[in-house]
Amino acid sequence: MRTVKLSQLEAESKRLVLAFESRLTKELNWALNTLALFSCNTSQNFTLENQPYLLDSLANYLVHCIQHIESPAYTDPFEKRSKLVSVSVPSYVDSVGGASETK
Repeated sequence: MRTVKLSQLEAESKRLVLAFESRLTKELNWALNTLALFSCNTSQNFTLENQPYLLDSLANYLVHCIQHIESPAYTDPFEKRSKLVSVSVPSYVDSVGGASETK
């Protein structure tokens, strides 16, 4: 039996794929943090072009997230406070106009 030795980058890549497929919070946090670290690490050449399964699992996870977005019920914050009170107050125009008509 021949043993296959994976490089650390290959092992991390496989774990990233499994993390996105598992949809477990701890694994997802680890995967997103790892991708963030890989994105700013210039010593290792990590590109999504070389990781087709990772790109697929990441895309599938994003589709899952989009499909499960709960839209919060829209409530107008002013609806509860907006009680209109109708008050009849004669204005200056009403009193001037009314005064000229009475003469």
